[in-house]
Amino acid sequence: MTCRQRAAIVACIGLTVPIVALAHGGPVDIAFYGGFTVGAGRCLRTVSTAADRCVLRVLSLHRDCVDAQLRGQTCDPAAIAGQIDAVKVATGGVVFAACTGGQLTELQLVGVSDAQADLLKACDQAEAMSQILYAPLPSPLMGVDAARAQCVRRTALMSAKFLRHLLRLRNAALSRMGVQLLTPSRKNALLKRAARRIDAAWQRVLVDLQHACPDFEAIYGRSLASLEAALEASGSCVLGLTYVQNAFVCQ
Repeated sequence: MTCRQRAAIVACIGLTVPIVALAHGGPVDIAFYGGFTVGAGRCLRTVSTAADRCVLRVLSLHRDCVDAQLRGQTCDPAAIAGQIDAVKVATGGVVFAACTGGQLTELQLVGVSDAQADLLKACDQAEAMSQILYAPLPSPLMGVDAARAQCVRRTALMSAKFLRHLLRLRNAALSRMGVQLLTPSRKNALLKRAARRIDAAWQRVLVDLQHACPDFEAIYGRSLASLEAALEASGSCVLGLTYVQNAFVCQ
């Protein structure tokens, strides 16, 4: 399998990648990953879905707040922080409801508290991405020209859509590996198919942003390619914190 040439992502089966500051055990070579029991597979799907929803919900809350301010309306940072905290609490609670200690051990997630810690780290990817997406805006948010406002709004919206698509496709592949005994070649095929669809989705985002934000590089001080790499890295981190394998990891 040929690795996709992106600095922030690793998608080659059998390639060992170091990770840091994670609560779970070391990543399993994806060639040997999966084949979990039915209960563990159900736990895995529930936890991974919760992580994705947390990331996307937090991104949405930040986006709604910024959009309101760009329209001249108000947004209470304390209220947004409270809503984000509530989302994280609910996300952490999923582990108790969906998984037993034995299932978490089978998934290399160590235990309930460690699995919760990894879920919250996955959710924190939304905060990291928000810093990138709203970097061109001043603080306090006022006096933003129309072109810059449009560019940032559209970039944030399309980035969230792309990340949702990326997570959905890679979750589908990894979840299937988790509950089935697949050969390495079959796993490669699943990852390649997901990669092709993700590439196609990014091309649509690229066309959209080139039209909506022709001065992207001047406004953001970075290229659209670097934005893609950041989104890929964020997605890989979310996946690596729930699927303990070495094809997608948190770097």
